[in-house]
Amino acid sequence: MNQLDPDLKRLFKWARPQVSSTPAPEPPTGFATRVVAGSMILAGPLPFPGLQRYLAATACLAILVIACGSFVMAKLQAPKFATDLSSAAHFLAKNIAP
Repeated sequence: MNQLDPDLKRLFKWARPQVSSTPAPEPPTGFATRVVAGSMILAGPLPFPGLQRYLAATACLAILVIACGSFVMAKLQAPKFATDLSSAAHFLAKNIAP
């Protein structure tokens, strides 16, 4: 088996966390609520909330238009299959039928 270097063993021992036998104290009642409320106060109100909602809706609409447009363009530019006989049938109907 591989034997570890004594200096490396000592470093591993120092890096190992020291576990205390006493449990961590419980946070006071309502502490989480105060932390969340404090973070909301620090964030402050949003400037121009109506404008932000309008821009978000406009961005979603633009994404929808781009997606639909790309779908339509893909359908228009799709290559015809070898089994598509519509052009041949049209040619025959135009030139052979009276």
